[in-house]
Amino acid sequence: MVNGSRVAVQYRQAMLLLRSGPNKQRVVSVSSLSAVDRNSTFIRWIERLVARRVGDGGREKVLSFDARRDAKTGDPDASAYPFAHMALLPLQLRDGTVFAHLLFTREAEWDERSLVAAARLCETFSHAWEALVGPKKAKRKLRSRQALGFAVAATVLLAGFIPMPLSVLAPARGAPADAYVVAAPMDGVIEARYDQSLRTSFSDSRAKRELSIAKSELNLKAGEYDYASELMKKTVVGAPRDGLVLFSDKDTWTGRPVATGERIMRIADPNSVEIAIDLPVADAIVLEEGARVQLYLDSNPLKPVEGKLPSASFHAQPNGDNVLSYNVRADFAEADRPRIGLRGTAKVYGERVTLAYYLFRKPLSAIRQWTGY
Repeated sequence: MVNGSRVAVQYRQAMLLLRSGPNKQRVVSVSSLSAVDRNSTFIRWIERLVARRVGDGGREKVLSFDARRDAKTGDPDASAYPFAHMALLPLQLRDGTVFAHLLFTREAEWDERSLVAAARLCETFSHAWEALVGPKKAKRKLRSRQALGFAVAATVLLAGFIPMPLSVLAPARGAPADAYVVAAPMDGVIEARYDQSLRTSFSDSRAKRELSIAKSELNLKAGEYDYASELMKKTVVGAPRDGLVLFSDKDTWTGRPVATGERIMRIADPNSVEIAIDLPVADAIVLEEGARVQLYLDSNPLKPVEGKLPSASFHAQPNGDNVLSYNVRADFAEADRPRIGLRGTAKVYGERVTLAYYLFRKPLSAIRQWTGY
């Protein structure tokens, strides 16, 4: 069709375009070329040009036009293409359905005689196409693409109403559920200055001079210590139960003043563990009592641990990363609980919403904060 038509029509280049939608045209063959480059800007320009022409009510008509004159300003393909005079002819089935177009191009304008010969040639091509392919198959190809587009659009629209639970991800860890706090019974300082001066006096002359001062202070403190010892005998803090002692590095407490009631350590039951979740304010959702929680531990991310939410705080505070978060606690639903201190990511489930809301909740929230509506 694109190479052998020169016997009846004088042209320089021909292109066959199949309809792939109501206003879509797809170049499938070009004269003197063995294959069509779909990424070529020229091919895309031809498809846009033909789609615009047939979209103006000229799908069943024989059209001739000057592509260079009708092109948009600054269109490089239109200005560079030497065969600007084009003839666009429809290929139709006997019932009038247009399934393709044949485009002829040349340097000279198209006269009436050439257009009549090209139209008769396209009628022959249409008759042969319908005889070889069949009208049902030709229409099915046209309808299938249209139907596929409508089906995809309808599926996406309907899928937006699928109900599903709203969920968020937040950092979490295994925390003691009912830890006993051991606090300082009185004000004081863990004293270590004399031992430090004694160690450094062998190599530092200034430390040696300060050694006598430190020793005097130590003697003074020793007297105070005797007094404090008497008090300490009356204020010995005992653990009310067995368990794990939770506290930071002991070296961080050396020389540190402590106030009465300050927490020093906690005693936790290793069998009483809960999920501590830092839920950022930006990801906060409505949480109901008994909501489902899944904990994906960093040590075993492929096996989530199930849990349930008994309660959640309504007051947000900065967490360890200085992110304003809600402190959410959840109970493990399984008997085999991870040990205290393991960290991971928790997935907290909220109320049921539509899929569309689930996907666009955060973008809509960001737009609302940005626009104020």
